[in-house]
Amino acid sequence: MKRVTVAGPEHREAIADLIVSSYEASGDFEVVDSSTLRNQCLNPPPASIAFIACDGQRVLSVMHGLLCFSPGQATSALPYIVQPDPEACTPCLTLFRAATIPELRRSALNALLRLHFLRLALNRNMRYMVGTVYLGAQRTRSMEAMGYTFEPCTETGAILGKTKLPTRLAILDLGIQAAKAEAHLLSLVDNLQREYPFHRAFTELRALAPYTPPENVALCRLKNSNEI
Repeated sequence: MKRVTVAGPEHREAIADLIVSSYEASGDFEVVDSSTLRNQCLNPPPASIAFIACDGQRVLSVMHGLLCFSPGQATSALPYIVQPDPEACTPCLTLFRAATIPELRRSALNALLRLHFLRLALNRNMRYMVGTVYLGAQRTRSMEAMGYTFEPCTETGAILGKTKLPTRLAILDLGIQAAKAEAHLLSLVDNLQREYPFHRAFTELRALAPYTPPENVALCRLKNSNEI
């Protein structure tokens, strides 16, 4: 059964295998500490959530996210990034640790998971979605089409070694670009949404409220986050 769902502890080994192998094969950077990277995958931040695309028990694609309501939370979510002004992009949903199996990297599964995170961010009244990207990497073109901007930042971590492309902080202002971002993602994943329906077996999103994809595709900002 193909589906998108929320990863549970039983998925962590498969997620760690997928991320480590994908990062080691990347042409954008060199992994210098695979064991630490794997350990971080096995022990994600307590309040983080991972959306995964699966076929049966096999994890095909994964993306992690963390809701950050303060600059301190945003800094903790991206500990290897030095950003001059973290207050400029909070509250935000920080996306990190994404990977897809090699044979499906052009299938737009990453975009499907990003669409679910976009809807989650709006349902939780986040103003921004942020993450890091290697400038010039293939996915930056799609992110530009969504409305992302790319700000200089400094990578200080030792897990990902020498980068072959400049690192940028990718920022999506949901107050301005939400509709544009959703429209672009929907243009990429229209058929995939039917092939990989959202599965509600995991409704406990740790520190988050249960998330159900909206029945319609229209996005709106809730007046009160307690409505979720």
